[in-house]
Amino acid sequence: MDRSTKIYWAIIVILLSCSIFFYIKVHHKTGSLKKATAKLENGDIVHLHKVVDGDTIIVRKNTDEQIMIRIVGIKSFDEGSKSDETTPYMKAAVHALNSFASEKPIRVLLHSATKDKHGRVLATIFSGDQDIALKLISHGLVLVYTKYPFPAMSLYLQQQEIARANGVGLWANKDAASRAGFMIQKWQDEGQ
Repeated sequence: MDRSTKIYWAIIVILLSCSIFFYIKVHHKTGSLKKATAKLENGDIVHLHKVVDGDTIIVRKNTDEQIMIRIVGIKSFDEGSKSDETTPYMKAAVHALNSFASEKPIRVLLHSATKDKHGRVLATIFSGDQDIALKLISHGLVLVYTKYPFPAMSLYLQQQEIARANGVGLWANKDAASRAGFMIQKWQDEGQ
């Protein structure tokens, strides 16, 4: 076998390995989605079961009912490579969600559109009297997701501007702030 044939097959093996890796990762995440199927009512008190990412959680109403919630009005950065400048903020949002909501009762306020296209319940979540999304925004860990209007949007945007002006969280990192600005502009363009 000549050298070019060996290189060709090495590339095929690498690509196949990467495909299998990502398939397993996606399968694992979608498995969590399929398990979260219980019904949720406005004002229900639930407990955090798992943080999926910086804007999605799985909660339990009781010991065997799980519900996946997409937190209304925020968007976390997606997980990138280790060298991606936004990955630390996504991980910090996950950590903060765990910190703000673990071991505490969570009150759920359902959005007018109750589910998104992925079947997740759309809701605002509160720990005590504190809006958890607003807290994440004030720490500069997530962005206000303006693509779909929601009642507290102006309050969220005001808090985001305060975090930006004070250089809090992702707003302290030039590259992350630039990517955030690009995403915000994209949502504004899509909303028009």
